[in-house]
Amino acid sequence: MAKTQVLSAEERKKILDAKIKSKGRLHNRVTGEGFDTKNVEFIPLDSVPEIASALGDLPGFARGNLIEFIGDSGSGKTYVALKTGASCQKTSKLKVAFFNVENAFYEKRANQIGLITRDPELFELWDSFASAEEVCDTVMDLIESELYGLIIVDSISALIPQAELDKGFTDAETIALHARLVGRFAKKLCNLTGKHKTSVILINQFRMGNSGMMFTKKPMGGEGLVYYDHYRLIFKKLTGAKAGIFNENKELIGGRTHVTIKKNRYGPPEVETVFPVYFTDQDVNPIVSFIMVAKAKYTELIKEVGPRNNKTLQYITEDGEVIEDTNPKEFIKKLHELPYTPKRKQANAPTTVFEYICKQIKLTTEQTEELLKIANSDEVVKIVHDEEVPEDFYSYEESN
Repeated sequence: MAKTQVLSAEERKKILDAKIKSKGRLHNRVTGEGFDTKNVEFIPLDSVPEIASALGDLPGFARGNLIEFIGDSGSGKTYVALKTGASCQKTSKLKVAFFNVENAFYEKRANQIGLITRDPELFELWDSFASAEEVCDTVMDLIESELYGLIIVDSISALIPQAELDKGFTDAETIALHARLVGRFAKKLCNLTGKHKTSVILINQFRMGNSGMMFTKKPMGGEGLVYYDHYRLIFKKLTGAKAGIFNENKELIGGRTHVTIKKNRYGPPEVETVFPVYFTDQDVNPIVSFIMVAKAKYTELIKEVGPRNNKTLQYITEDGEVIEDTNPKEFIKKLHELPYTPKRKQANAPTTVFEYICKQIKLTTEQTEELLKIANSDEVVKIVHDEEVPEDFYSYEESN
């Protein structure tokens, strides 16, 4: 019996290379210095630093990826998507396409956020599609053209398949028709986005689904969508007094949203952060927001006392000591100088009363440091003492 010839590793490599080359796939292999051409490019998210820092080593979204923003209505998903688009235009000079599926695009609001809309080389709005299939096909065509840096679909929840449009109101509903279409769409996007270096943001929402004996939130488009995402961010709108952002006139100009980085191919998952969502382009005064939130109904950590035109800020310690001042900056300095002495021992307890209040109203370390920086600066901070915010304005209730 003839012995089987034993090939060396080098000979086997030559045979393999010949096979791969004959099939035209040799260029798909990356080795050695070839990784220099595979350095990850990303769209920075400087305008939302809270999310940028939570994303890990890349302070933004890697180009050529599928990104899903999911959460309740009004939680800031479109806000962050437009912020990402503005950054893509500004830093990379790449065109952004916005698919207005929900028919809710407002140009003035987009401009306030920073998006350039009137330059055809940087922005295109796509709307008035007849069906979900038309939207999906057009997104694929745009990706393959490699003319776009970012494509935003707002939202996949509002996509209606043609078969559903053809049905009458009395016809039986086709089970999982929307989920199957979104699943096929995501499968193709997972491959095409990387191949053509075009990022796609899919904005999605939750629906209430029956799970055994209870109702739970489930994503529109099926549970399989998460498998094809490179990023998945879950948005949750904060409500009540602790969520408000105010200007010097005590006008509500923004709110706060909690976001969880549920999936991240380029950094650690399950990272949580809170970021601001601004309703207008007015300047934000962190000290005014601090005072308004800390003295709000259901919080009442500090108080404003005295006549309307000469209010005094006041804090009373557990021992009955009264700290007060008419100047908000001096008031914050006094709170920072006053040691916090809880009646019971607490792990990681704040060291000053100011830090205690910041912790109670859920300010981040960065926000706390910014307040102290302003308090110790030469910046003049005034609070307009006009009519108070109505008591029924606040209804502190965390969303589920």
